Amino acid sequence: MEFILVIAVIFVLCKIFGVSDFYLYLGALGIVELAIIGMALLFIYFCIRLMFSKSKKAEFTHFDKRQSEKMPFTVAYYKIDDEEYPCVFPSEMVFTEKMYRKNKKCTVMYNKRMNAVFDIWAIITCLAGLVCSNLAVIATVYIFSEMLIE
Repeated sequence: MEFILVIAVIFVLCKIFGVSDFYLYLGALGIVELAIIGMALLFIYFCIRLMFSKSKKAEFTHFDKRQSEKMPFTVAYYKIDDEEYPCVFPSEMVFTEKMYRKNKKCTVMYNKRMNAVFDIWAIITCLAGLVCSNLAVIATVYIFSEMLIE
């Protein structure tokens, strides 16, 4: 909420000092571009983590909040060799009965360094996010360059 207020104050000050609409649009697009680049870097990071993970047979056990984490998200827990590991991403809340089945063996990617697993839904999220965020970066860079040329 404070972020929106700060943006509004900056916008009003720019209008008072006579900054043209073109430069305001350019600045707004620059902020959006930085956010999209940050999102792409996040998905690149998780895809690299996924590449260095090992395939393991696991069994879904339950949902719970991650222990010793600041984020209050509910994640799926999987059991590998009598040890429970959380999933990297928060679990879905809508189709849990169809997506997560108790006492069913599945293949997950275990990352020792993160001490967490990538289930099939986290893998799909990583790959789809990587493709979509990189396409968004390309599109916004193109729009940004077109605005600068005009």
